[in-house]
Amino acid sequence: MSFRKSFLYCDVHSNALRQWKRIKIDDMEEKLRKPSKNYRCFASIQRYEKARHEKGEPMWMPVFFDLDAKDPDVAREDVIHLTKYLTKQLDIPKEYIRVYFSGKKGFHVVVTPEVFDITPHPALHLKVKKACLYISELLKLRSFDASVYSTRRGLRVHNSIHEGTKLFKIELSHHDLHKKMDEILGMAKHPQKEAVWPDDIEDDVGIVEDAKNFWDQQTAHVEEAKELSHLRPDRLIKDYGEFPVCIDHILNLKELPKSNTGNRT
Repeated sequence: MSFRKSFLYCDVHSNALRQWKRIKIDDMEEKLRKPSKNYRCFASIQRYEKARHEKGEPMWMPVFFDLDAKDPDVAREDVIHLTKYLTKQLDIPKEYIRVYFSGKKGFHVVVTPEVFDITPHPALHLKVKKACLYISELLKLRSFDASVYSTRRGLRVHNSIHEGTKLFKIELSHHDLHKKMDEILGMAKHPQKEAVWPDDIEDDVGIVEDAKNFWDQQTAHVEEAKELSHLRPDRLIKDYGEFPVCIDHILNLKELPKSNTGNRT
């Protein structure tokens, strides 16, 4: 099931807006780009169902990677390595692995959520982080940024202008990744007029079994951790000075009872 048609809102930010604002994704041009003159435009990678923020609300989002290094070629090589893994090992078609040059020295890789059968969840960002950390460690990605998986994470908007370099954030084909950085920087000097993929490419996307199995395995641990977190005390435990008699007895045992005695702690 796709949640693309029901999770229609995102949070946006720019110098002109000064604070985060929730808008419909289709209103990006009028409510973000124009007021900001297309400079420093950010939109949350998370998508929301409601027009107003609610505490604990579910979010829907893709699996995404932010790869950034002082030497952009290091990040570019990591992206090549990453996209190979996603296509060859998880069997995800290239058109559902979108690659962007950020406009400075980094790259964003965004994988369509439907291929993993991702469903909305208030802590979905933690599940995405777990999956991405695993891949990063497996592939030994040198430029992977693990700090970007916050509750609300803004990514620079496609075709917007980086305020420092004056370059545009552009989408790259997988073939473009094999170009020299000078060529990619040259491409980013102008807004992207031709789309890499058709606008409706994600309309009929389906589940990819290998990707779904990977997602289920990775996120099961997050669910287990979340269940365990409910067992944590919600306030400081008061120090009464002495342990209860039963605990004091256990602590003073010289050896633990043998397993066949039926004792349980």
